Amino acid sequence: MSDHLHRWGVVYGLLAVAAGAQCSVLANTMLRFLSEIPLLQIMQLRFLCQFAITVLVVCGMRTVGHPLRFFGPSDQRHVLVARAICFSSGLCCLWASMKYLPIGEATAMAYFSPILCGLIAKIVLDEKLGASFGVQALVSCIGVLMVVLPPPGNHGKAETSRVPGMCLAAGAAWLFAINQCLTRMLKNTHPLEVQLWQDAVTAFILCPGALLVHAEPINWNRWDVTAVQELSVFTFAGFTAAFLFISGFLLAPASKATLFTYTEVPTSFLVQTLVFQQQPLPIQAVGASFVVMAAAVRLWNEAADTACEAKKHDLPTGSRGDEEYASEAENHPLLEDSRASTEAQRNA
Repeated sequence: MSDHLHRWGVVYGLLAVAAGAQCSVLANTMLRFLSEIPLLQIMQLRFLCQFAITVLVVCGMRTVGHPLRFFGPSDQRHVLVARAICFSSGLCCLWASMKYLPIGEATAMAYFSPILCGLIAKIVLDEKLGASFGVQALVSCIGVLMVVLPPPGNHGKAETSRVPGMCLAAGAAWLFAINQCLTRMLKNTHPLEVQLWQDAVTAFILCPGALLVHAEPINWNRWDVTAVQELSVFTFAGFTAAFLFISGFLLAPASKATLFTYTEVPTSFLVQTLVFQQQPLPIQAVGASFVVMAAAVRLWNEAADTACEAKKHDLPTGSRGDEEYASEAENHPLLEDSRASTEAQRNA
Protein backbone atom coordinates (compact mmCIF):
# COMPACT_ATOMS: atom_id res chain seq x y z
CA MET A 1 0.00 0.00 0.00
CA SER A 2 2.77 2.41 0.97
CA ASP A 3 4.82 1.74 -2.14
CA HIS A 4 1.74 2.01 -4.35
CA LEU A 5 0.73 5.41 -2.89
CA HIS A 6 4.27 6.72 -3.07
CA ARG A 7 4.73 5.79 -6.72
CA TRP A 8 1.44 7.36 -7.80
CA GLY A 9 2.29 10.34 -5.59
CA VAL A 10 5.36 10.88 -7.78
CA VAL A 11 3.18 10.93 -10.92
CA TYR A 12 0.75 13.35 -9.29
CA GLY A 13 3.70 15.51 -8.28
CA LEU A 14 4.99 15.64 -11.87
CA LEU A 15 1.53 16.59 -13.13
CA ALA A 16 1.28 19.31 -10.47
CA VAL A 17 4.61 20.80 -11.59
CA ALA A 18 3.53 20.79 -15.25
CA ALA A 19 0.21 22.47 -14.33
CA GLY A 20 2.04 25.01 -12.19
CA ALA A 21 4.23 25.89 -15.16
CA GLN A 22 1.15 26.81 -17.19
CA CYS A 23 -0.17 29.02 -14.39
CA SER A 24 3.26 30.67 -14.29
CA VAL A 25 2.90 31.56 -17.99
CA LEU A 26 -0.39 33.30 -17.21
CA ALA A 27 1.25 35.25 -14.37
CA ASN A 28 4.15 36.32 -16.61
CA THR A 29 1.70 37.42 -19.30
CA MET A 30 -0.19 39.62 -16.83
CA LEU A 31 3.13 41.10 -15.71
CA ARG A 32 3.84 42.26 -19.26
CA PHE A 33 0.51 44.08 -19.29
CA LEU A 34 1.55 45.83 -16.04
CA SER A 35 4.84 47.04 -17.55
CA GLU A 36 4.06 50.71 -16.81
CA ILE A 37 4.13 50.04 -13.06
CA PRO A 38 7.48 49.58 -11.21
CA LEU A 39 8.31 45.91 -10.61
CA LEU A 40 8.93 46.24 -6.86
CA GLN A 41 5.53 47.82 -6.32
CA ILE A 42 3.87 44.98 -8.23
CA MET A 43 5.73 42.38 -6.16
CA GLN A 44 4.84 44.11 -2.89
CA LEU A 45 1.13 44.22 -3.71
CA ARG A 46 1.05 40.69 -5.09
CA PHE A 47 2.68 39.06 -2.08
CA LEU A 48 0.59 41.06 0.38
CA CYS A 49 -2.52 39.75 -1.39
CA GLN A 50 -1.12 36.21 -1.45
CA PHE A 51 -0.27 36.39 2.25
CA ALA A 52 -3.83 37.43 3.10
CA ILE A 53 -5.27 34.61 0.96
CA THR A 54 -2.93 32.00 2.45
CA VAL A 55 -3.72 33.05 6.02
CA LEU A 56 -7.46 32.80 5.33
CA VAL A 57 -7.06 29.33 3.78
CA VAL A 58 -4.88 28.09 6.66
CA CYS A 59 -7.34 29.45 9.25
CA GLY A 60 -10.22 27.80 7.42
CA MET A 61 -8.45 24.44 7.30
CA ARG A 62 -7.48 24.66 10.96
CA THR A 63 -11.12 25.19 11.94
CA VAL A 64 -12.11 21.89 10.28
CA GLY A 65 -9.37 19.92 12.00
CA HIS A 66 -6.29 20.09 9.77
CA PRO A 67 -3.17 20.39 11.99
CA LEU A 68 -1.54 23.20 10.00
CA ARG A 69 1.06 25.36 11.75
CA PHE A 70 1.41 29.06 11.00
CA PHE A 71 5.17 28.95 11.53
CA GLY A 72 5.83 25.44 10.20
CA PRO A 73 8.05 22.84 11.91
CA SER A 74 10.54 24.51 14.25
CA ASP A 75 13.47 22.49 12.87
CA GLN A 76 12.65 23.50 9.27
CA ARG A 77 12.27 27.27 9.62
CA HIS A 78 15.79 28.11 8.44
CA VAL A 79 15.10 26.10 5.27
CA LEU A 80 11.74 27.85 4.83
CA VAL A 81 13.40 31.28 5.05
CA ALA A 82 16.21 30.34 2.66
CA ARG A 83 13.69 28.91 0.19
CA ALA A 84 11.54 32.05 0.32
CA ILE A 85 14.57 34.27 -0.37
CA CYS A 86 15.71 32.15 -3.33
CA PHE A 87 12.22 31.90 -4.84
CA SER A 88 11.38 35.60 -4.61
CA SER A 89 14.83 36.69 -5.81
CA GLY A 90 14.56 34.30 -8.75
CA LEU A 91 11.13 35.67 -9.66
CA CYS A 92 12.45 39.23 -9.50
CA CYS A 93 15.35 38.35 -11.82
CA LEU A 94 13.06 36.56 -14.28
CA TRP A 95 10.52 39.37 -14.39
CA ALA A 96 13.26 41.99 -14.76
CA SER A 97 14.77 40.04 -17.68
CA MET A 98 11.47 40.37 -19.55
CA LYS A 99 12.17 44.10 -19.86
CA TYR A 100 15.01 43.18 -22.25
CA LEU A 101 13.87 39.87 -23.80
CA PRO A 102 10.63 38.49 -25.26
CA ILE A 103 8.69 36.40 -22.75
CA GLY A 104 9.48 33.11 -24.51
CA GLU A 105 13.24 33.69 -24.66
CA ALA A 106 13.45 34.90 -21.06
CA THR A 107 11.53 31.85 -19.86
CA ALA A 108 13.65 29.47 -21.93
CA MET A 109 16.91 30.88 -20.52
CA ALA A 110 15.64 30.68 -16.94
CA TYR A 111 14.80 27.04 -17.52
CA PHE A 112 18.36 25.89 -17.51
CA SER A 113 17.44 25.49 -13.83
CA PRO A 114 16.17 21.88 -14.15
CA ILE A 115 19.62 20.69 -15.22
CA LEU A 116 21.24 22.67 -12.41
CA CYS A 117 18.65 21.34 -9.96
CA GLY A 118 19.30 17.75 -10.97
CA LEU A 119 23.03 18.16 -10.42
CA ILE A 120 22.54 19.90 -7.05
CA ALA A 121 20.05 17.21 -5.97
CA LYS A 122 22.61 14.54 -6.87
CA ILE A 123 25.29 16.20 -4.74
CA VAL A 124 23.24 17.50 -1.80
CA LEU A 125 20.22 15.16 -1.63
CA ASP A 126 21.96 12.05 -3.01
CA GLU A 127 19.21 11.51 -5.60
CA LYS A 128 19.96 9.03 -8.35
CA LEU A 129 20.22 10.37 -11.89
CA GLY A 130 19.36 7.55 -14.26
CA ALA A 131 19.74 7.34 -18.01
CA SER A 132 16.27 8.80 -18.53
CA PHE A 133 17.31 12.00 -16.73
CA GLY A 134 20.35 12.29 -18.97
CA VAL A 135 18.33 11.80 -22.15
CA GLN A 136 15.61 14.27 -21.17
CA ALA A 137 18.18 16.79 -19.92
CA LEU A 138 20.16 16.53 -23.19
CA VAL A 139 17.09 16.89 -25.42
CA SER A 140 15.76 19.77 -23.30
CA CYS A 141 19.12 21.55 -23.34
CA ILE A 142 19.31 21.26 -27.13
CA GLY A 143 15.78 22.65 -27.34
CA VAL A 144 16.59 25.60 -25.05
CA LEU A 145 19.79 26.39 -26.96
CA MET A 146 17.83 26.43 -30.22
CA VAL A 147 15.50 28.93 -28.58
CA VAL A 148 18.00 31.36 -27.06
CA LEU A 149 20.92 31.41 -29.49
CA PRO A 150 20.75 34.48 -31.75
CA PRO A 151 19.98 33.91 -35.45
CA PRO A 152 22.86 34.29 -37.93
CA GLY A 153 23.73 37.91 -38.64
CA ASN A 154 21.90 39.26 -35.56
CA HIS A 155 24.78 40.98 -33.80
CA GLY A 156 25.81 44.46 -32.79
CA LYS A 157 23.63 46.87 -30.87
CA ALA A 158 20.52 44.68 -30.87
CA GLU A 159 22.50 41.78 -29.40
CA THR A 160 24.24 44.00 -26.83
CA SER A 161 20.87 45.21 -25.54
CA ARG A 162 19.99 41.59 -24.71
CA VAL A 163 22.96 41.07 -22.38
CA PRO A 164 21.35 42.44 -19.18
CA GLY A 165 18.28 40.28 -19.78
CA MET A 166 20.41 37.18 -20.42
CA CYS A 167 22.38 37.76 -17.19
CA LEU A 168 19.19 38.25 -15.17
CA ALA A 169 17.63 35.10 -16.66
CA ALA A 170 20.79 33.11 -15.87
CA GLY A 171 20.67 34.35 -12.27
CA ALA A 172 17.02 33.29 -12.08
CA ALA A 173 18.00 29.79 -13.29
CA TRP A 174 20.47 29.31 -10.42
CA LEU A 175 18.07 30.70 -7.81
CA PHE A 176 15.20 28.50 -9.01
CA ALA A 177 17.45 25.42 -8.97
CA ILE A 178 18.47 26.05 -5.35
CA ASN A 179 14.86 26.81 -4.43
CA GLN A 180 13.65 23.50 -5.86
CA CYS A 181 16.21 21.50 -3.89
CA LEU A 182 15.36 23.39 -0.70
CA THR A 183 11.67 22.54 -1.26
CA ARG A 184 12.58 18.87 -1.47
CA MET A 185 14.39 19.15 1.89
CA LEU A 186 11.17 20.26 3.65
CA LYS A 187 10.05 17.00 5.24
CA ASN A 188 6.84 16.87 7.30
CA THR A 189 5.79 20.29 5.96
CA HIS A 190 2.44 20.98 4.30
CA PRO A 191 2.49 23.01 1.04
CA LEU A 192 0.37 25.74 2.64
CA GLU A 193 2.92 26.13 5.45
CA VAL A 194 5.64 26.59 2.83
CA GLN A 195 3.44 29.06 0.94
CA LEU A 196 2.75 31.07 4.11
CA TRP A 197 6.45 31.52 4.85
CA GLN A 198 7.19 32.42 1.24
CA ASP A 199 4.53 35.13 1.16
CA ALA A 200 5.37 36.49 4.61
CA VAL A 201 9.13 36.78 4.05
CA THR A 202 8.63 38.41 0.64
CA ALA A 203 5.80 40.77 1.62
CA PHE A 204 7.19 41.97 4.96
CA ILE A 205 11.00 41.71 4.60
CA LEU A 206 12.34 41.42 1.05
CA CYS A 207 10.04 43.83 -0.82
CA PRO A 208 9.99 46.57 1.85
CA GLY A 209 13.78 46.37 2.12
CA ALA A 210 14.20 46.62 -1.66
CA LEU A 211 11.76 49.55 -1.80
CA LEU A 212 13.76 51.39 0.87
CA VAL A 213 16.98 50.91 -1.09
CA HIS A 214 15.40 51.76 -4.45
CA ALA A 215 12.75 54.21 -3.31
CA GLU A 216 10.24 55.32 -5.91
CA PRO A 217 6.99 57.12 -5.03
CA ILE A 218 3.80 55.34 -6.00
CA ASN A 219 1.97 57.05 -8.84
CA TRP A 220 -1.64 56.18 -8.11
CA ASN A 221 -2.72 57.52 -11.51
CA ARG A 222 -1.29 54.36 -13.06
CA TRP A 223 -3.63 52.19 -10.99
CA ASP A 224 -6.86 52.30 -12.97
CA VAL A 225 -9.56 49.61 -13.01
CA THR A 226 -7.78 47.65 -15.75
CA ALA A 227 -4.51 47.58 -13.79
CA VAL A 228 -6.31 46.33 -10.67
CA GLN A 229 -7.99 43.56 -12.68
CA GLU A 230 -4.67 42.55 -14.22
CA LEU A 231 -3.05 42.51 -10.78
CA SER A 232 -5.85 40.28 -9.49
CA VAL A 233 -5.34 37.74 -12.29
CA PHE A 234 -1.57 38.02 -11.84
CA THR A 235 -1.87 37.29 -8.10
CA PHE A 236 -4.29 34.39 -8.54
CA ALA A 237 -2.15 32.77 -11.25
CA GLY A 238 1.03 33.26 -9.24
CA PHE A 239 -0.51 31.85 -6.07
CA THR A 240 -1.82 28.79 -7.91
CA ALA A 241 1.51 28.22 -9.66
CA ALA A 242 3.46 28.48 -6.40
CA PHE A 243 1.12 26.06 -4.59
CA LEU A 244 1.30 23.51 -7.42
CA PHE A 245 5.10 23.77 -7.59
CA ILE A 246 5.44 23.27 -3.83
CA SER A 247 3.07 20.29 -3.87
CA GLY A 248 4.88 18.74 -6.83
CA PHE A 249 8.33 19.04 -5.30
CA LEU A 250 7.11 17.61 -1.99
CA LEU A 251 5.68 14.55 -3.74
CA ALA A 252 8.27 13.88 -6.47
CA PRO A 253 12.10 13.80 -6.38
CA ALA A 254 13.59 17.15 -7.32
CA SER A 255 15.66 15.64 -10.15
CA LYS A 256 12.43 14.38 -11.79
CA ALA A 257 10.00 17.17 -10.97
CA THR A 258 12.31 19.97 -12.09
CA LEU A 259 12.41 18.70 -15.68
CA PHE A 260 8.66 19.21 -15.99
CA THR A 261 9.00 22.94 -15.40
CA TYR A 262 10.33 22.95 -18.98
CA THR A 263 6.74 22.69 -20.22
CA GLU A 264 6.47 26.44 -19.55
CA VAL A 265 8.79 27.17 -22.49
CA PRO A 266 6.54 26.15 -25.43
CA THR A 267 3.49 27.73 -23.79
CA SER A 268 5.43 30.98 -23.36
CA PHE A 269 6.25 31.00 -27.06
CA LEU A 270 2.61 30.36 -27.89
CA VAL A 271 1.60 33.38 -25.78
CA GLN A 272 4.43 35.43 -27.28
CA THR A 273 3.04 34.69 -30.75
CA LEU A 274 -0.71 34.96 -30.17
CA VAL A 275 -0.85 37.72 -27.54
CA PHE A 276 2.19 39.91 -28.16
CA GLN A 277 2.53 39.27 -31.91
CA GLN A 278 6.24 38.40 -31.60
CA GLN A 279 6.76 35.58 -34.07
CA PRO A 280 9.46 33.05 -33.10
CA LEU A 281 11.89 31.78 -35.71
CA PRO A 282 11.30 28.27 -37.09
CA ILE A 283 14.37 26.99 -35.23
CA GLN A 284 12.94 28.36 -31.98
CA ALA A 285 9.62 26.60 -32.61
CA VAL A 286 11.48 23.31 -33.19
CA GLY A 287 13.47 23.83 -29.99
CA ALA A 288 10.30 24.42 -27.99
CA SER A 289 8.78 21.23 -29.42
CA PHE A 290 11.87 19.28 -28.29
CA VAL A 291 11.25 20.47 -24.74
CA VAL A 292 7.60 19.47 -24.58
CA MET A 293 8.18 16.09 -26.28
CA ALA A 294 10.95 15.21 -23.82
CA ALA A 295 8.69 16.04 -20.86
CA ALA A 296 5.73 14.10 -22.32
CA VAL A 297 7.82 10.96 -22.95
CA ARG A 298 9.28 11.13 -19.44
CA LEU A 299 5.82 11.47 -17.86
CA TRP A 300 4.52 8.53 -19.91
CA ASN A 301 7.45 6.38 -18.80
CA GLU A 302 6.94 7.33 -15.15
CA ALA A 303 3.23 6.46 -15.29
CA ALA A 304 3.94 3.15 -17.09
CA ASP A 305 6.64 2.19 -14.58
CA THR A 306 4.34 3.10 -11.70
CA ALA A 307 1.48 0.97 -13.03
CA CYS A 308 3.85 -1.96 -13.60
CA GLU A 309 5.35 -1.74 -10.10
CA ALA A 310 1.89 -1.40 -8.56
CA LYS A 311 0.87 -4.74 -10.07
CA LYS A 312 4.02 -6.43 -8.80
CA HIS A 313 3.67 -5.09 -5.28
CA ASP A 314 -0.11 -5.21 -4.84
CA LEU A 315 -0.29 -6.23 -1.16
CA PRO A 316 -3.41 -6.99 0.89
CA THR A 317 -4.54 -4.57 3.59
CA GLY A 318 -2.69 -4.95 6.89
CA SER A 319 0.43 -6.49 5.36
CA ARG A 320 3.99 -5.16 5.11
CA GLY A 321 2.87 -2.17 3.01
CA ASP A 322 0.94 -0.58 5.92
CA GLU A 323 3.97 -0.80 8.20
CA GLU A 324 6.16 0.86 5.59
CA TYR A 325 3.55 3.54 5.07
CA ALA A 326 3.75 4.77 8.67
CA SER A 327 7.26 6.22 8.38
CA GLU A 328 6.72 7.50 4.83
CA ALA A 329 3.45 9.31 5.58
CA GLU A 330 5.18 11.12 8.42
CA ASN A 331 7.41 12.85 5.88
CA HIS A 332 4.72 13.38 3.23
CA PRO A 333 1.59 15.14 4.54
CA LEU A 334 -0.07 14.97 1.12
CA LEU A 335 0.19 11.17 1.12
CA GLU A 336 -1.28 11.06 4.62
CA ASP A 337 -4.26 13.16 3.48
CA SER A 338 -4.75 10.79 0.54
CA ARG A 339 -4.62 7.73 2.83
CA ALA A 340 -7.12 9.24 5.28
CA SER A 341 -9.55 10.00 2.46
CA THR A 342 -9.26 6.45 1.11
CA GLU A 343 -9.94 4.88 4.51
CA ALA A 344 -12.94 7.17 5.10
CA GLN A 345 -14.46 6.08 1.80
CA ARG A 346 -13.84 2.42 2.65
CA ASN A 347 -15.49 2.75 6.08
CA ALA A 348 -18.49 4.54 4.58
